[in-house]
Amino acid sequence: MTSVDDVIADEDVDGDMAAPQDAEDAPPSTDPVIRRAIPVLVTGDTDELIAASISECIEHFEANAGTFLKLDHAGAVHQMRVALRRLRAFLKLFNRDVPVEKFAVLRQQAGELASAFGAARELDVFTTMVADGPATVFHGEEGMRLFMAACERRRAEGYGAAHAALAAPQTQAFIEDLRQFQQMRGWREALGEPQVAAVLDTPAKDFARNILDREDRKCRRKAKRFASLDEAAKHDLRIRFKALRYAADAFGPLICGRRKLAAYRAALAQVQDGLGAFNDLVVARKITEELRPFLSTNGLEHKFAKASGMVLGWSARAQQETNSASCALVAQFRNARRPWD
Repeated sequence: MTSVDDVIADEDVDGDMAAPQDAEDAPPSTDPVIRRAIPVLVTGDTDELIAASISECIEHFEANAGTFLKLDHAGAVHQMRVALRRLRAFLKLFNRDVPVEKFAVLRQQAGELASAFGAARELDVFTTMVADGPATVFHGEEGMRLFMAACERRRAEGYGAAHAALAAPQTQAFIEDLRQFQQMRGWREALGEPQVAAVLDTPAKDFARNILDREDRKCRRKAKRFASLDEAAKHDLRIRFKALRYAADAFGPLICGRRKLAAYRAALAQVQDGLGAFNDLVVARKITEELRPFLSTNGLEHKFAKASGMVLGWSARAQQETNSASCALVAQFRNARRPWD
C-alpha cells in the first residue's frame, strides 16, 4: 500500500480539494492487472442470461482476488466489492420474476463477504480524500500527521481483515456453491410456478429491457423528492441507482446501440457518482470519530483532536456542496431520455 504520509509531505501537492470518490463506485482502475466488469452479451433466452450473469460475477471476483493476494492492490479490493455488489443486484432483479429461495440465500452470503472488504475499501477512499483535501491545506500541522498515521494503521487492519476473509473456508465454500448453482441452473427449481417457464424462455434482450424499464421508473419516481430526503433515504436511493447502473452496464448493450446507450449511461454515472460522493462524506464522519484508538502517541491527543475537527469541518462543508450538486444531477437524470423507448 502507498503511504499517505508521502502525499502529505509533498509540498508541491495541489491544495485544491479533490472530489471524493464513492467507496463502491470509484472509476475503475486502468491497471492491466485489474479485471473490470464486462457486459453480459448473450443471444439466447433469459435462462442463458441468468447463467452468464452469475458466471461473469464469479470470474470478476476470482480474478481480482488473485491479484489482491499477490499484490495487496487497492484496485483489486474495489473490484472484488463491485463483483459482489453486481451479483447481489442481479440476484435481486432475477428473483422478482424467478422466485427461488436460493437467490436470497446467495445474496445474503455475498453481502456478508462484501462487508468483510468494507473497512479496507473505505479507508482507501478516506485516506485519499483527506490527503487530497484538508491534509494538503494543513500539512504543517503535527496533528494532521498523527491523524493520517492513524488512518494508515486503521487501513492496514482493514487489509488484514480482507486477507482473512479470502482465506476463510466459508469464502471458498460460498464460491463453489455459487458456481454449482450456476452450472446446475438451480433457479429452474421454480419451474413449478406457472409463469416461470415463460419467463425463462423469454428472449434475453426482452427480459433485459423489462428490467431496465422497471428499475429506471423506480429511480425516477423515488428521485422526485430528492431534495427533502434525509441521509438514510438518500443512501437507499443511491443503492437503487447503483442497481440500475449495474443493469445498464451489463444488459444495456443487448437492447440499445452503443451511441444511444452512451448518453443514458453518462447521465446515470453522473448521478451515481454524485450520490456516492455524498455518501463518502457521511462515511468520513463515522471514520473520523472512530480513529482515536489508532493514535499511537501519548500526550498529543489534543493535537490529534484538533486535526479531527479540521477533517470534520471540511467534510461538513463538502457534504453541503455535494448535496447541492447532487440535486442538480438527479434532476438532470430525470429529464434524460430512455434509449430503449
